[in-house]
Amino acid sequence: MKWIETIVSREVSASEVPKEIRELLERVILNEPTEIKSKISNNAEKGEKMNNKVEFDIVATAKLLVNGEEMINNLNAARKMTEKPLQVVVCGLLKAGKSTLLNMLTDNVREELFATGATRTTVKNQTINHKNYTFVDTPGLDANEEDSKEALEAIYSSDALLLVHNLKKGELDSYEIDLLNLIKKTNPSISQKLTIVLTNLESCRDEKEAIEQKVMKKIKEIFVDNKINLFSISSTSYKKGLEENKKNLEKESGIPMLREHILNKLSDLEISLPKIRHERIAREENRLLIAIKGGIDIRKNNISMNNKSIIHAKDKFHKEADILIKGIRQRLEEFERKHS
Repeated sequence: MKWIETIVSREVSASEVPKEIRELLERVILNEPTEIKSKISNNAEKGEKMNNKVEFDIVATAKLLVNGEEMINNLNAARKMTEKPLQVVVCGLLKAGKSTLLNMLTDNVREELFATGATRTTVKNQTINHKNYTFVDTPGLDANEEDSKEALEAIYSSDALLLVHNLKKGELDSYEIDLLNLIKKTNPSISQKLTIVLTNLESCRDEKEAIEQKVMKKIKEIFVDNKINLFSISSTSYKKGLEENKKNLEKESGIPMLREHILNKLSDLEISLPKIRHERIAREENRLLIAIKGGIDIRKNNISMNNKSIIHAKDKFHKEADILIKGIRQRLEEFERKHS
């Protein structure tokens, strides 16, 4: 047993160990415990996978909070809104008639302060103050990701929201439906702000009623048990009525009725404005806190899992090391018995 004691206690260098014992040790260590080495290798691989899994979970947590910046911006916007006049935000697809409608509502029919045209004209949120209120024109929701993000910033800060849809398009587009579902999820009380405006009435008078029914059916599916007002309007008729001083054309355009609805809504909001804005700040704060808590909980769980895997791997390593040492001892004992 003397060689076992001296080798294990490392009292001799490798050069002092007899050649035949060195060869035996090499065979035992390099050739015999192949299965053990394989297990150790597998454990190392599993450990690496576990680390990758933990890293993936960290990324997943980051993805959970990938809109963290957006939520912080929404919270800051909500806080800033306490110092700003009420905002009327107009949103919709490209060429829905958003800018034209705003020009009508803000008495800028001739000047067209909100640019209109056959091509995409609104790429950033544009504002104008009118009668103590701020009117906001937003980029088309279906233009590109940047435009949609720009539009959403204004939508989330709105006090009154007009979704503009072109009657010539028929039913609501998937982009519009996705938007309504998104803002409803973000702000369940959005229905109190929302008004649906159907444009190009002059081109679709015969189909108007059928299209209105289809649009309202979809709206009711999204906002169950909530009353959403809908107006069909003709900017062309309104403009012609103004130019030719024909009050009947102005009235038939639907714009005076829509304007009255918006002003009444804003007037009612002014009474409850402090409470509404305080509730919005509280809602955005709560949203952010829930997301942060969720991210922390996931991270804590990952750390706990990782610690357990490390302890398990350590225990397994010690057991396998004991098996290896025991095998070496047995071989050395057999060798000594044969050569003693």
